[in-house]
Amino acid sequence: MEVFLQWGIMLLGILGVVQLGELLSIWLRRPKKRPASFCVMPLHGSIGNVEQVLTYFQEVALWSPEVQLAFVIDCGLEEHSALACKEWCNQKNRLIFCTQKEFEDICKGFQDRVY
Repeated sequence: MEVFLQWGIMLLGILGVVQLGELLSIWLRRPKKRPASFCVMPLHGSIGNVEQVLTYFQEVALWSPEVQLAFVIDCGLEEHSALACKEWCNQKNRLIFCTQKEFEDICKGFQDRVY
């Protein structure tokens, strides 16, 4: 019984050393600069309660520690909904309201650093 216990402990020790090596190699190969990350919420059509939808999205975006920017993208919103979204986003610092073309232009700067 002691021999099985010793073999089991030795096997677990070897697996622990392998896991430690893997963790060290991942840490050494990490990117020097943290890649940009952002949340995106595409909207289209008519939105009944703009404040509720955007407040929820803002809370979700703020909850994630990796998120640096949060975008609300106009993918064919009706005029009154688009104006309400733009007005709401202008009052908040974390949400950026833009069209699809503007979002593509913004992403071109991050294209080389996205993984």
